[in-house]
This record gives sequence, structure tokens and C-alpha cells, in this order.
Amino acid sequence: SFVMLCLPFFMLAGNIMSTGGITEKLIKMAQSYIGHIKGGLAMCDVLVCMLFGTVSGSAVAGTSAVGSLMIPSMKKEGYDSGFAAGLTSVASTCCPVIPPSLAFVIYGAAAKVSVGDMFLAGIVPGILMGLLMMALAYYYSVKRNYPKQERSTWRERLAATVKAVPSLGIPEVNGILIVNRDYT
Repeated sequence: SFVMLCLPFFMLAGNIMSTGGITEKLIKMAQSYIGHIKGGLAMCDVLVCMLFGTVSGSAVAGTSAVGSLMIPSMKKEGYDSGFAAGLTSVASTCCPVIPPSLAFVIYGAAAKVSVGDMFLAGIVPGILMGLLMMALAYYYSVKRNYPKQERSTWRERLAATVKAVPSLGIPEVNGILIVNRDYT
């Protein structure tokens, strides 16, 4: 099936992200915007998992790529190791929901359903999942008195965003290639 050809490329994009330093750029960008909030590193973990999901579409890839960087960082900052690992594994569940998603592509191909329609249907639930997880991370961070980082200047935020822009464009390219051609 022609639609199944995109699956190895999603996995390749996830591997390139984790080994090419794109994940670190996403982390720095997320930290520059929300790191100053109480438990900002925990919320940054959720946000980066959401952003990583837009590229890889795989929860396992999201957990390994984001977790290998965020869990040690969170432990170093004083977060409980169980909280850090649990948050990363749960936040990675956004990856298969936020388009472009491997699960949506496989289901769309198997059930002869429009993959583009499935992508559109996954945007709002994926963002809501992430926002609710960030709210819970904030709640537990305040309750357990987890640290916050210094507030970044707008110049630092702009620099971090400019460095992360190439990786933020990957989902749009993947989505356009799939949505522009209805494979059903």
C-alpha cells in the first residue's frame, strides 16, 4: 500500500530528531517560554513530548528521545525520579494522538478512512491532553515545591525559537504530503 510508505519516514524523522540535536532545541525553546513557572521543567517535558509527537507520531520514540534528556535534567533540578519518569511516559501518549500519527496512518489505510480527516480529528484532543497534563504537572509541582528557572528575556526566547524553527517545520511537511493526497 502506498500509504504505508510514510511509516518508515516517520520513524526516520524521529531518529534524526533524537540524534541530530533537534530534541535539545525544542527543549531549550520550551524552557525559554515556560521554564520560569513553578514546575516549568515538568511542563516543558509535556510540551516537548507534544512537539516531538508532531514529528515522530510514536509514543515509544517520544519517550526514549525526550526521556533520555528530560528525566536526568528533572532529577538534577530536584524532581522525584518517579515523577520525572512517570510524567515523561504519560506525556508521550500525546504523540500518537497529535497528527501526523503513525496510528492514524495505519488505521486509515486498513479501514479505508481518509487519513487527512483523521489528522484533523486528532488536533484538538491531542492539545487538550497536553494542556491537562501541564495543569496536573503544575499542581504537583506546587504541591511538592519543585523549582522554577529564571525568566528568559525576549531576546533569548527569540533565539531559541529561531534555532527550533527547522524542526517545527517538519510536521507541516509530513502533514501536507499526506493530507494533499487522499489515500483512500
